[in-house]
Amino acid sequence: MTKTTQAPRICLQCEGPIPEHKIASAKYCHLNCARVASYHRKSPEARKAYNKQSNDRRMRQDLLPILRTLGRSAGEAEIIEGTPLGRYVVGMFLLERLSNWKLDLALNFNQARNTLAALAGGHDELDELEELVTAEMLKVMKKANQ
Repeated sequence: MTKTTQAPRICLQCEGPIPEHKIASAKYCHLNCARVASYHRKSPEARKAYNKQSNDRRMRQDLLPILRTLGRSAGEAEIIEGTPLGRYVVGMFLLERLSNWKLDLALNFNQARNTLAALAGGHDELDELEELVTAEMLKVMKKANQ
C-alpha cells in the first residue's frame, strides 16, 4: 500500500498549517484563531457589546481591588507620608508597574495617583520619582542595545 500525501491544510485565520492531529474538518490551527475569526464575524454592535463586557470585567476583577487596597493603605500609612520610606514604597510601586499592566492602568486613576502622591510627599515628588524611574529604565535599555 502506498500512502497518499495530502496538501497541507491552511488555517483560515493566520494562514499557518493546521496540525495533522486535528480532525479533517478543522478550519483553524488553534482555538485562539477560531476566537479571533469568531470576533471578526460579529457585527460592529456585537463587537462593541463584547468589548464593553471585557472592559467591565477587567475593571471589576483586576483594577478595583488594587484601587481599594491603595485607598485603605492611604489611611493606614499616614506615619510614612513624605518620609524616605514612603518614597521607597512609591518607587517600588513605580518599578513594579513596568512589568504589571494592572498596576500601570490603575495609576491612571486619580485615587491611585493621590495615594501615591501622599506617600511620596506631594504630587511634585511623585512626578520627580516617575521621571527618575523612567530615566534609569532608559539608561538600562540603552546599555542593553549596545
